[in-house]
Amino acid sequence: MVLVTAFRFWSMLSTWMVEYGFKPVNADKTLFQRQSSDGMVMIIALYIDDGLVAHNNDGAYAAFVKVLSTRFKLSAESKEVTWYLSVGLQRDWEAGTLKLTQEQYVKDLLK
Repeated sequence: MVLVTAFRFWSMLSTWMVEYGFKPVNADKTLFQRQSSDGMVMIIALYIDDGLVAHNNDGAYAAFVKVLSTRFKLSAESKEVTWYLSVGLQRDWEAGTLKLTQEQYVKDLLK
């Protein structure tokens, strides 16, 4: 039953993404991108019901989240991602680095 529900949700969400102007990336159908003539770029990674958004325009992102939240229930809206699909993300803006870690995931496995 969970797989049917997950598939139904994925189907609704991916259809909506295309209707909203996103295009699936050929190399990976779980990635969607949207570009505008003014240089705005938004890339969304989806995995079942988890999503991660990269963008270069805060206004476009805010508008997207507002419209998305009218169609789907959002459990979190975070400006700074610290955890995604069992991967910890630690960004150092000054150094320009992004560290990915699965330390907590491994600790949970060993319990």
